[in-house]
Amino acid sequence: MKKRILVLCVDRDDDVGRKTSFKGPVIGRKDNVSLATELGLNDPEDSDTNAIFEAVKVHDELSKASDIEVATITGHKEEGLRADREIIKQLDKILEKFKPDGIVVVSDGASDEYIMPLLSSKASIISVRRVVIRQSERYEGLYFALQNFIRHSLDNPRLARVVFGLPAIALILFSLFDVVAWRFVIGVVGTFMFVKGFGLEGLVAGSIKELSTSLRTKKTAFFLYIAAIAIGLIAVLRGYEAVVASGSEIWYKTVGTFAYNSVYIFFLSEVILVVGWLISHPNNYRQAVNLIILGFSLNFLLYSASEVFILPSKGLLTFFLAIILGFLVIITTFALESKGRSE
Repeated sequence: MKKRILVLCVDRDDDVGRKTSFKGPVIGRKDNVSLATELGLNDPEDSDTNAIFEAVKVHDELSKASDIEVATITGHKEEGLRADREIIKQLDKILEKFKPDGIVVVSDGASDEYIMPLLSSKASIISVRRVVIRQSERYEGLYFALQNFIRHSLDNPRLARVVFGLPAIALILFSLFDVVAWRFVIGVVGTFMFVKGFGLEGLVAGSIKELSTSLRTKKTAFFLYIAAIAIGLIAVLRGYEAVVASGSEIWYKTVGTFAYNSVYIFFLSEVILVVGWLISHPNNYRQAVNLIILGFSLNFLLYSASEVFILPSKGLLTFFLAIILGFLVIITTFALESKGRSE
C-alpha cells in the first residue's frame, strides 16, 4: 500500500496573496505551477517562487512510489499570531480532503523556526527541503540573525538605548557639528563604557530621577542643577583650552594643567549642586555642609598637586600643607556625621 504524502510549501508572509490572483490554500500540481509562474513574473526576486517550484519537483519525484499531493498555504503580511492562525486554518482544510501519513515541508528558510511547531502539531513531518537562492545563500543566515537581533532590541528598552540611542546621539551630533562631532561621539561612548565598567548605573539613574523630580516639584532646585551642569561643562572647556595652549606632551603636565585651570570651577559647580540638593532635601543640611567642606579640601589638594606638576619651582610645602588640611577636614567631617547619626 502506497504511503499518502503531502508536499507542503508555506508562505508565511502571504506574498502569494499580495502579488498574485491566487489565495491559499493552493492545492494540486497544475495550480501550483500556475501560481509559481505568475509569482515569478510579478516578482522575479521572490524566494517563494523557487520554493513552490521545488515543491512541485518533489511531488514529481515521489509520485511513482507514493500517493502524493502538493499544496501551498499562506499566512498574513503582518506575520506573527495572525499569520500562524491562517496557516493552521488552511492546513486543516487540506487535511480534511487529503489525510496524509506524513508531510514533506518545502521552505525558503525564512520562517522555519516559526512554522515547524505548527505543522508538527497537525501531522508527522517526514522531511524538510530548504530552498535558498544561490546568490544569497551566504548572506541569508546573517540577514535573519540581524533581523532577530533588531527585533529583540526593540522589545528590550535597556538594549534599545544602546543599539539605537547611542547611534542616534552620534547622528544628531554629526548633523550639528560635522567633523568636530567625532570628539563628542567618542566622549559619549567613553562615558557610557565608564558608567558600565564601574557599575555606576544606579548612581546615574538616581541622578536622572532626582533631576526629573526637581523639575516637577522644586523648580529652584532644578534651575540650580542645570546651572551646576553648565558650570561643570565650562570647567571642562577651560581645562581643555589650557591644555591646548600649553602644548605640553608630557602626560603629568597635561593632567596638572587641566586640573590647575579647572578645579575651582568644578568646586563652584559642586557648591551650586549641593545647594540645589539641599533645597530638595532640607532635612539634610548637615550632610550638605560636610560635602561642601570635603569638596573644598579635595579641590585645594588637587590644585596644590597640579601646581607642583606644572611649576616644580614652587616646591612641595604648599602640597604637604594641603594634605594635612585635607586630612583634618576629613576627620572633622566624619566626626560631624557621627554626631549627627547619634542625635
